Amino acid sequence: MTRSKLVQANERIAQKSSEAFGSIEHRVVTSFDSVENAFVERYLAHENESVEEAKKRLLQEKESRRQLQQDRKNSKGHELRTGI
Repeated sequence: MTRSKLVQANERIAQKSSEAFGSIEHRVVTSFDSVENAFVERYLAHENESVEEAKKRLLQEKESRRQLQQDRKNSKGHELRTGI
């Protein structure tokens, strides 16, 4: 069964579009990572701390703040239910 030239052309266009999107996506993500690392290194890293160590520390701090907020929220709910 022969395929029409339009179908073949559309498939080539779709393939090229997908390849172009993948290339652009890769460049954008790489550029963002580069900017993010520079920002962390310049403004957030402590003295003698690598970018990876700073990111890990920041994630741990974020998680501890989230947990503290959750604990406070649960504590207030308990106070309201028990009248304490």
